[in-house]
Amino acid sequence: MNCISPISILPVRSEPSERSEMVTQVLFGEAYTILDERNGWLLIACKDDNYEGWVDKKMSAPVDPGRMSQNACKPVFLVNDIVAKATNQLDKSVVYVVKGSTLPMIHEGILELGGKPFLFEGNKAGIPAIPDASKMEEIALSYLNIPYLWGGRTPFGIDCSGFVQMVYKFCGLQLLRDASQQINTGEPVSFISEALPGDLAFFDNASGSITHVGIILSQGKVIHASGKVRIDSIDHIGIFDNSTGKYSHNLRIIKRVLT
Repeated sequence: MNCISPISILPVRSEPSERSEMVTQVLFGEAYTILDERNGWLLIACKDDNYEGWVDKKMSAPVDPGRMSQNACKPVFLVNDIVAKATNQLDKSVVYVVKGSTLPMIHEGILELGGKPFLFEGNKAGIPAIPDASKMEEIALSYLNIPYLWGGRTPFGIDCSGFVQMVYKFCGLQLLRDASQQINTGEPVSFISEALPGDLAFFDNASGSITHVGIILSQGKVIHASGKVRIDSIDHIGIFDNSTGKYSHNLRIIKRVLT
């Protein structure tokens, strides 16, 4: 069964329990497929990146398959405000939607989710039909100083791979969810001196596992989510934290995903 989230932020957990860690979030207007059900919890796969996890059944709403197919053929816009408003036109209840949320099938400010019409009030950005990196740095900087949150994808908390995924989403390219998955995208850049703004830098731990990702900026800088979304220096060794005078992350590889 297919669903589109009618709530602002739907937490997705590693196990069917409220005490389980949050591994990602489904934002308003994003679609997912139900794979299984257990004790009031649904195992889902996110439509955009196939990421799986558990959501509370009470927070889920099915959508008509025909509308789901129609929706897939329509231009999509993203919320471009930190917070905007969507008002249910049936009962006048309000959903406060966050930056990066999806606005499928929107026409003259009205969109329909789960059979319910919503009036959207706020700024929106169109997703480029062809991936475009020209505004990537501007988009990335709009997330600056957002606090780090494991599993987060919003302006109120975001993790490193969620940050990269959301920035690229605005640029028209859907990446997978985790840094260990994102590293399989794009072409390697041989030397950091050849890196361009928008390239992805991946970092590993002592055992060689990919644990972190950031976006290269100009002039030897990287923007990444570590404690908060921040800008640090980067060289062939890794990320140099100017506040501590130490390297915080070990560079593994740089990949070019968009040109």
